[in-house]
Amino acid sequence: MDTRLSISNRIFSISFSEFVAMLQEFNELVERSFGTPCSLEIRAMDQMKMFSTRMFHDDTMDFIDECNRKAVFFKTADLSAFPNSVFDAAIYIEAIIAPKDRQLSHPYAFAHAEFKGARPSQGTFYLQPQD
Repeated sequence: MDTRLSISNRIFSISFSEFVAMLQEFNELVERSFGTPCSLEIRAMDQMKMFSTRMFHDDTMDFIDECNRKAVFFKTADLSAFPNSVFDAAIYIEAIIAPKDRQLSHPYAFAHAEFKGARPSQGTFYLQPQD
């Protein structure tokens, strides 16, 4: 990725313009990696996303999923429709990128990016082009 964070990001949070630039560039990188156009879903949450590194009983996992669903206060498939005001209000932002046509890419291909949350001065990116 060509986007570089400045030394100020060691002290200050990612700005809205940095968020947009990084997500645009990551989306392009993912599409090149998958070799096909991708869908994008951006979710803004009013609390930190709940997750676990282990599987619990179904009722506990359902509870975690429901808490995360309730925390989403804005969702869009278009980065240009994601306003600065939502960025400012969000506690946690995630973006999910996946091939529009699974036949043209690996069936388990997806990418994920996280912003704000526990690390407001950095973005976290995950790309899985194969299984």
